[in-house]
Amino acid sequence: MGTKKFKIVIKESQLKEAKFQFSWKGIAMASLETRGWGPNVRTLIIYYAQPGFGTKNENVKVAGAVTMMPTEEPCVPDTLEVATIYTDEEFRGVGLGSFLYAMAFYYANSNGYGLTSDHSIGSKEKATNKWKQLEKNPQFEKRTTKDGNSKFDYDGDTPDPDDDCDEGSGEVAIDYSLFNTKHEAFSGVWSKLLAAHTRFSSMTRGPRRFEERLSEMASDGFNRAYDLEPKQ
Repeated sequence: MGTKKFKIVIKESQLKEAKFQFSWKGIAMASLETRGWGPNVRTLIIYYAQPGFGTKNENVKVAGAVTMMPTEEPCVPDTLEVATIYTDEEFRGVGLGSFLYAMAFYYANSNGYGLTSDHSIGSKEKATNKWKQLEKNPQFEKRTTKDGNSKFDYDGDTPDPDDDCDEGSGEVAIDYSLFNTKHEAFSGVWSKLLAAHTRFSSMTRGPRRFEERLSEMASDGFNRAYDLEPKQ
């Protein structure tokens, strides 16, 4: 599959609107509860079911994935942090990274969560730049505590326990819990991609086994993207 058929354009690169310039055939998204990471951890996996996909041919390519998990401290309740996000090398340069953020915001905001950067390990330079852009964009509101505080408190500077947050061990991209005021614009896209996944899963030898395989492929893809595979 050529990347030209997977072209995604986010209007003004601000996650306002998605214009898909590819055929929907073969594209799907799995929304999976991630085991072994603790409660309420969610991974969204965008994949391409190649021609001939079915029981005897479950050939897929994982294009990218994003994993969200609850913050360790309140960090303005309730907030999810983007623990991992990546796009496969074959699918880079077509807007997929921005689209993964759009889907992450849709999931988080639709379920009553704000979204923030990785506060456990920290963010790479590219992800930090992305979060800084979103922080400055008025479309993304900074959520507040009951006491009206929005900035995360790492050192106990305020008496408000709900703004307390764990700074983690790496580079923290932003100090806020964000809400995309336009996230509902992606509801149709979300539903269509999940429906495609349900359809493809029903064509396999077992939906659960298929989703486990997608999870493994996404994990391997992340490791490749960040050169985390153990050296042989």
